[in-house]
Amino acid sequence: MKILVDTHAFLWFINDSPNLSDHAATLMESDVDLLFSPQQIECNSIEILPITLDHLKVIATLPFHHRDPFDRLLIAQTTIENIEIISADKKFDDYGVTRQW
Repeated sequence: MKILVDTHAFLWFINDSPNLSDHAATLMESDVDLLFSPQQIECNSIEILPITLDHLKVIATLPFHHRDPFDRLLIAQTTIENIEIISADKKFDDYGVTRQW
């Protein structure tokens, strides 16, 4: 299983923050492929999900429930790649993506 990780979830995970839900922590510690968008982090041990033209095309069609351009990119990536996202941001739910928290 592949799952995209929102920046705040990753930062809370590596800092052992109580803000990270138990479910999100369990997912991140399990045997799943954690994906990150290039603008989030560059690290040798993390698989980067590259930004493609298809992702950008989806961004252009998204309604403006969420105005953060980076989060809109994550929404496009989860849609095109048919993957879930780990995020506390409930605005993702308005786009029909599967959000784990």
